[in-house]
Amino acid sequence: MNYKEFKVKYNIQLNNQQETAVQRIDGQTLLLAVPGSGKTTVIVSRLGYMVNCLHINPRSILTMTFSKASTMDMKQRYARVFGCEQAKHLLFSTINAFCNSVISVYERSNNKTRFNLLSEEKTRGKIIRDLYISIYHDYPTENTIGEIGRYITYANNMMLNDKQIDDIDILNIDFLEMFNAYKKFKIANNLMDFDDQLKYAYSILRRYSDILEYFQNKYKYINVDEAQDTSKIQHCIINLLGKKHGNIFMVGDEDQSIYSFRGAYPQALLGFSKTYPQAKVLLMETNYRSTKEIVNKANMFIKMNKERHNKNMVANNENGCKITNVVLDEYIEQYEYLAQLAKKCTDDTAVLYRNNESAVPVIDYFSKHNIPYRCKENDCLFFSHYIVMDIVSILQFSMDTTNVDIFEKIYYKFGTGLTKDIFLKAKNSYNRGSGTSFLDTIIIVCNSINNSYVTDNVKRLKGNLHNIQKLSAKLAVRYIVKIMGYGCYLEKSKRFDESKINILTALACENKTIQKLIERLATLKEIVSQGSLGVDCSFSLSTIHASKGLEYDNVIIIDVKDGVLPDVDNIYSTAPEDIKQMEEERRLFYVGITRAKKSLTFISCKKQFDTPLAPSSFIRQLIYEDSAVTEQGFNKNMTVKEFKSKLKIGGYVVHKTYGDGKITNVDDKYVYISFYNKDIRSTFDIKTCAENKLLFIKTK
Repeated sequence: MNYKEFKVKYNIQLNNQQETAVQRIDGQTLLLAVPGSGKTTVIVSRLGYMVNCLHINPRSILTMTFSKASTMDMKQRYARVFGCEQAKHLLFSTINAFCNSVISVYERSNNKTRFNLLSEEKTRGKIIRDLYISIYHDYPTENTIGEIGRYITYANNMMLNDKQIDDIDILNIDFLEMFNAYKKFKIANNLMDFDDQLKYAYSILRRYSDILEYFQNKYKYINVDEAQDTSKIQHCIINLLGKKHGNIFMVGDEDQSIYSFRGAYPQALLGFSKTYPQAKVLLMETNYRSTKEIVNKANMFIKMNKERHNKNMVANNENGCKITNVVLDEYIEQYEYLAQLAKKCTDDTAVLYRNNESAVPVIDYFSKHNIPYRCKENDCLFFSHYIVMDIVSILQFSMDTTNVDIFEKIYYKFGTGLTKDIFLKAKNSYNRGSGTSFLDTIIIVCNSINNSYVTDNVKRLKGNLHNIQKLSAKLAVRYIVKIMGYGCYLEKSKRFDESKINILTALACENKTIQKLIERLATLKEIVSQGSLGVDCSFSLSTIHASKGLEYDNVIIIDVKDGVLPDVDNIYSTAPEDIKQMEEERRLFYVGITRAKKSLTFISCKKQFDTPLAPSSFIRQLIYEDSAVTEQGFNKNMTVKEFKSKLKIGGYVVHKTYGDGKITNVDDKYVYISFYNKDIRSTFDIKTCAENKLLFIKTK
């Protein structure tokens, strides 16, 4: 059967770029596929071409992809086109499943005892929790356990050495100590996690040439899907496997690499031609999913990244409707707005966001008003986050100042100077059944040692706790952070996370009293853990990460604001690490907007609890074509006089260090600027700004 007959028989319809990819079989190939370009169709068609036209033994073809769901989907799609009989002879596998087969061969041939696999994340989390307690004599939150687990995975997948692991700075702990403790525990208990599978298999393939040759001869053709999500160690395994016959076919798109926190290594795609000098790089640039409006805007947006292959995404569909930015007055108005959309929803619609916590107030509002929704994740980590738990503890203690156990968790977080020794003395002398405030006992202890400083501070704390009782839940949360010193504690410990406070405040707006807020948080945790409220509902809630590979008629993206998406302190920083992080944020946004088939909407807010919100940099760059302020934006040849003439009160500027701002005043020598989200009002010398190109004057 020749290629033309093959296409007719199996009703395969492809464009020129797709056909080139399908017929490229021998040698190393990197196929760069833009969103919605039909990469799975091409992979399946190519496999069919190899088996039916070139008569390649299907058992000699290994197709690896990112997840079990993807392998099942690809196998089913192959079976639908070419039949189940053919499909059963092809191997569709995750890389971990392949590594497991390598380990099995090694253990059988060397009579080795098999490791027990830590296949459940809960079991792994319990081990990390127990180790944390034994090392630090403290109880970690679910967030802490998750963060440690993520960095362990990152370190293993990026093949970091001890020095590099020691440089990882998280949670004010010695991460290398934690990493090694976890490693020793696994060895002592004959355990292996998914990261170890990769490391162990790679080690076997490198050390045992007979095993390597066995797999090289078994699989002469290697296909890799979602190559941009493949980690450094996984790329090394693929490289070893394909070395003998040289037939490696990788499909991916570095513009859609959004898993760097798990060790995804898009640099392998960027350096593909260097790793494989005889390789061919092919493109699939036609998007069959989205409207021309979405495709054109997305294409221009992602081109702001520098670390990428040059691609030009084009649309197959008509223009469609304009991308919309709905601007609401206040942050909490978005939940009612979404509810109204959900009630009228008939098409497949998704609300996307960067962080899981963004869904919590949406779910709160929807569940109260009995509005159905589907939720891809049931992540409850928000409720166990240290900031949320601390604020809840403070609220609980304000209602019952006799509760010593609660106060023990928070006493050092108000900047009162209250030491552990004083606390323990007070705890030991306090009569729990007396009904008097525990703070009074602390004051007595402080007076007995003539510590007037702590005495005065504890009295002030007592007054603040009393004041909280008179406030609404919303004002109580803000009072704790801004007045009672808890915000200062977070800043000093470098643990301030404004987004958690904002989400908690949003929930407080819907639950007016302190008691109602505390009760609702407990109920809401149960609701979130249960997942969807309407399995067949067409209205979905999802993080952008979880939406990858999916598509929806309508996409609504919320919480697109500087500091959340993009999650960077200074979007105009020229530091290499900041640029790298910014490019990942841009890729994440790009993935989100390219999920939309028919319409794309953003919800923006002018204020967030009386704090003005700056217009989102990403939305501005995407919709209003107010091009990203790259270095070229600061380098326009302009005299000081010309520069000064463009400085207008009320005008918008971007500073190289401080980011977006608004001109509040201009005189002969100075320009006065107020910067968004940083509570900074600064004065700059006009001549210095012009000569050193520190300011970019925005025209829109």
